Amino acid sequence: MKNIMVFLHPSGSFPKEPELEARIQIDNSLRLGWNASNLMLITNFPFEYNGIKALTVGIEHFVPFRPRSTNTAIVPFLCHVGVIEEGELYWIHDLDAHQLQPIPESELALQEVDLGLTTYGWSPKWCLGSFFLRRSTRDIFELLKETIYENEEEDERAMRRLTKSGAVPESRYKTLNITYNFGMRQVGYNYQIADKPIRVAHFHPFSGKDINTIDVFLRGKNELGFPLVTQELIQIFKDHGVK
Repeated sequence: MKNIMVFLHPSGSFPKEPELEARIQIDNSLRLGWNASNLMLITNFPFEYNGIKALTVGIEHFVPFRPRSTNTAIVPFLCHVGVIEEGELYWIHDLDAHQLQPIPESELALQEVDLGLTTYGWSPKWCLGSFFLRRSTRDIFELLKETIYENEEEDERAMRRLTKSGAVPESRYKTLNITYNFGMRQVGYNYQIADKPIRVAHFHPFSGKDINTIDVFLRGKNELGFPLVTQELIQIFKDHGVK
């Protein structure tokens, strides 16, 4: 399996906090045993850290009206240029979707489908901050990109539309357990339904809007009463000045 993270920005550089997230991601991924050749960061500007050099692409792949949809809208291009190859499984995720445990391909059981998706757990809406795919999904993501741009809507809403209508049939995808994309809201309920240990904790460490996610995920200030990430990831955050 290969690990892909995408971050494009009109400024042609990393803002401070996303750059810190990228560094934390790289350190954490290497700690978990990812081979550097299977760890890909895709940007529209030069970046290199801890032996990982970003693959640069054009800013035309950025989705200006919904930047977070860039992760999915860029998939057809990645297939076209051979970044996504036949015979491989790929994990594409946001910079703030933090892996906590190794994820063997056999555990995902995606041999008979093209795409592995998670919901929000507490909501049936697709959450596209962490998903698994094969090159055979190129037609799905071409259709998804068309739908995103035609309606100027987020990719999650567009994917929901496509699966609900049958344009993307159930035979093409599998709904994965929330453990592969454990989010910030309703953590008590999601923890009950998640396979343990949690594989991926998805939280915005620097958002500061309505949830202090550092408190919730790293310090255990939540309804469960304990941290939701590993001590190893907590230490990596500390190493980067986040305590």
